[in-house]
Amino acid sequence: MSNLNKPSFHFIPALDSVRGYAVIMVMLFHCGNQVFRIGRVGVDLFFVLSGYLITSLLLQEYGQTGTVGIKKFYARRFLRLLPVLLLGVILANILWQPSGFDPANRLRASLAALLYYTNIQPDIAGNLRHLWSLAVEEHFYLLWPFFVLACLFALSYKKRLLLLGCLLVAVTLFRLYLSSHPLQAGGLVLDAYRFTFTRIDCILMGAFIAIVLAEKKRTGHTVTSTQNDTWQLLLLAGLFVLLSLTLVPLKNFWIAGGFIITNILCTLTVWFAVTHPLHPLLSGKLFEWIGKRSYGIYVYHFPLFAFLKKEDMPLNGMAAVAVVLLIRFAGAFILAALSYKYVEQPVLKLKKNFAA
Repeated sequence: MSNLNKPSFHFIPALDSVRGYAVIMVMLFHCGNQVFRIGRVGVDLFFVLSGYLITSLLLQEYGQTGTVGIKKFYARRFLRLLPVLLLGVILANILWQPSGFDPANRLRASLAALLYYTNIQPDIAGNLRHLWSLAVEEHFYLLWPFFVLACLFALSYKKRLLLLGCLLVAVTLFRLYLSSHPLQAGGLVLDAYRFTFTRIDCILMGAFIAIVLAEKKRTGHTVTSTQNDTWQLLLLAGLFVLLSLTLVPLKNFWIAGGFIITNILCTLTVWFAVTHPLHPLLSGKLFEWIGKRSYGIYVYHFPLFAFLKKEDMPLNGMAAVAVVLLIRFAGAFILAALSYKYVEQPVLKLKKNFAA
């Protein structure tokens, strides 16, 4: 058996901080204020992180055993995702009508969320519409273990990168096509923003990081550093470009190269977190705490946000906005904290039975 991937993968706490930043960005975006349009990039950051972490774990398993345990992989995904998702769907159903959504769509939206096809039925999704991103991830991971086992991991390092590059180009071209020619049949919608095969480039770029860093470890190169070197300048430059792109209407975002730039910026961010794990921006306890609970925060926050509106406050103007923002965030954090303690952590113990 080849020792190409022998170096083991160790979780980096700084990645929890990145998750914390990402979920805060998404929450600010879902507040509905145009100032926070940049927050939509939080989903891209989640995608890159997911691609890096899952591919790193698959690489480790393949390097140690020469194969990937497909059944155990899906068992771990099931235990990680379904309990919180089920609670999120229950919460959304309780708040559905009080939030003003059509009751006729509630059952269909719930099924779409639980069966991971919200991304192709967004028009009826109501307060579950944010779960389109979970659908994209799960569609990807339905195929990814088979793909890496049958094809990707069997290739040489250079051929792996070449194949990933070809896939990235194909996804980008398809997204550009769908941005001008969205497909719709009945209640199903294939658009450039939510459809699986227009958004998996972020996940593939996370996989790219995992493969490159695994090769660096194999060849004895140091992959972590406490030096800031040029990374901060690159990230700041990327952030400036990204802020400029938020002025571009969403329908023109792809034509302006928006997703190419956001993908690169998110990839640089994850690379920076992995190679600079002790950086002050990534070692704070607050965002690490938020990041550990980010899955629950993501699932629960949108039904709460849709229910809690500033129009229902006895206050006006900025006071109402501030109070609603505080209540929304506090509610999401409290629910996620309870879920993490009483649901996610007990389930994580069960995951050990399906370790690779």
